[in-house]
Amino acid sequence: MLIEATGIRNGKKTTVKVVNGTILIDGDIILNEIDEMDLMAQHHLAGTYYPEPDSETNILNNLHFHFFDDPPKIKTEGESEEIPYKKDRIY
Repeated sequence: MLIEATGIRNGKKTTVKVVNGTILIDGDIILNEIDEMDLMAQHHLAGTYYPEPDSETNILNNLHFHFFDDPPKIKTEGESEEIPYKKDRIY
């Protein structure tokens, strides 16, 4: 899966690419511990589901809602993992 997100982070235009599990921020492999912690932090999806910290689903969730100052522009290619669910259960 390929994820590319562009937005404002800490007042600066920033581009994040995730290619097959490798994270690049502005073209460089992630070196900053704070950025890595922010991308890997576990935040829930669908109320009670917490994806694995290093999963593309978790990183995509963090890019959408937690990493940037404002909502970013995000492009994805490929399939992301399916969120587990049980029929007739409300999450």
